[in-house]
Amino acid sequence: MNRFRRIFRRVRTLLWTALTLLSILAAIMVGVGKLLMPYSDRYQPQLEAWLSREFKQPVVVDSFTGEWKAFGPRISFEGVTLMGDGQGAGEIAIQQAALDIKPLNVFLPNRPLYSFRIIGADLSLVRTTDGRYELSGLGVSGRGPKEPGSQGLNNLARVGEVRLEDSSLSFDDEERNIHLQLSNMQGRLQLNGNDLSTQLEASITDPERQRVLGDVKATVLITLDEEQRLSEAHWHVKTGELMISELAHQLPPHALVPQSGWLNAEIWGEWFDAHDQVMEGVFDLRESTLFEQPQLLALEHLNTRFRWNFHNRKNWRIDLSDLAITQDGKDWSTEHMSIERNIPGNLGIWVSADFLDIEFPLQITQRIMSSYGTRWPEQMPRQARGELRGFDLVLDSRWKLHQASGEMEQIDAWDWGKYPDVAGISGSINLLEGEGEVAFSGTGVRLDWPRNFRREAVVDIPTCTMEILWGLAWRIDAHDCVIQNDDFSFNGRSRFSGNTGKPEMDINIGFSRATLSALDDYWPQSVMS
Repeated sequence: MNRFRRIFRRVRTLLWTALTLLSILAAIMVGVGKLLMPYSDRYQPQLEAWLSREFKQPVVVDSFTGEWKAFGPRISFEGVTLMGDGQGAGEIAIQQAALDIKPLNVFLPNRPLYSFRIIGADLSLVRTTDGRYELSGLGVSGRGPKEPGSQGLNNLARVGEVRLEDSSLSFDDEERNIHLQLSNMQGRLQLNGNDLSTQLEASITDPERQRVLGDVKATVLITLDEEQRLSEAHWHVKTGELMISELAHQLPPHALVPQSGWLNAEIWGEWFDAHDQVMEGVFDLRESTLFEQPQLLALEHLNTRFRWNFHNRKNWRIDLSDLAITQDGKDWSTEHMSIERNIPGNLGIWVSADFLDIEFPLQITQRIMSSYGTRWPEQMPRQARGELRGFDLVLDSRWKLHQASGEMEQIDAWDWGKYPDVAGISGSINLLEGEGEVAFSGTGVRLDWPRNFRREAVVDIPTCTMEILWGLAWRIDAHDCVIQNDDFSFNGRSRFSGNTGKPEMDINIGFSRATLSALDDYWPQSVMS
């Protein structure tokens, strides 16, 4: 025990001695630094030469001042110009900058010796036509000298860290028609090998930087290739409340991009060269409207988790989880909903969900098709409402119906050309690859067929099944159908098939009761005059 105490006293004595020596050394450095700071402006040529070596390109400083902070000197610059190739290509002008030297970090492992503060910088991130990303001034630019290690602030970040203060960043992607502007940006950059990490807070503004659209916080990890170009990126972004009406002008027009309202979101994702872009997160949308064609879709509230895979406009998929929607004062939710498009795989659009209010996916699908300049299939209603469970709708790359399935409850469907408007139908639908069946029933079902009926019919349908064939030819076989109301009751089987001119019909009906005068309003004049 006594031996242990002696060892402990010796270790404690050594630690106190080292701490005392370190404090004395720091005091000496601070004292010498403060004595030398008034004479620092005499060394501008030496400072420019050192910065030029660090940046691997000529650097010109308009003026600078020195002062001693708590743990080391700070050199503040007014006007720093990175000359690029000396001919104007890649030239970067920084209004204000500061260099914080941290001599005590020599004693601390993995700590930067200095940090470079960029104040009031105007930076630009551009996605080129060949898919590369170029960030001016931060070492991932394709401009200027191409020799390894010749990209501006990248070299400074390798031995220290770079901090951004009151700076701005514009992002332009001409191919995807994305143009975003970040202002009042505060952040920092650190480089470990070819991994560049950054944290920043900024305001999203209009292109003229006159109006703030919302706030954003982001953490980004970038991996550079041997030519210092972006090869991999991971990010996490959290927004404040964003004003969509202005932000939508900076994003590509799309059926799924809201045109108004307020958005809060948290998004994380990754990007690899020559791979799909993947994003996940959660967003909350309020008081919003979607693309106005073919008609306005207003949403009071939409909240969901999502996963977005994007390859190009012809190949993408979005998965929504725990989707909750308030529309026209009505609330509904579903655990899962997916929308996918893959033209190379012969998929025009696929909509799938556990539960849906049919009005929402129907209008979303029409908007997507309208954005691609495609007509809505004639055999499908343009407007509908009601509930669907286990729903799948698949249109092929030519926008022809490939599959439709699900359970229906209290469905109203109208505005579908030559077919009658119906309301109050429940049942199931199972159509696949040109054939299938629809089974339905309902009480107080309303049938309105202006091209054939003089007035709306209200009937009870205890049971009815329709076998459907479509494609090169079409046929509808309705059997086991019972239709009744106060004026009539009948059952039977009817077959309709395509033919040149009017369709072929085979109708077999058995009446248990009927008031003939009441049937006169429902004779199909357009089919049989």
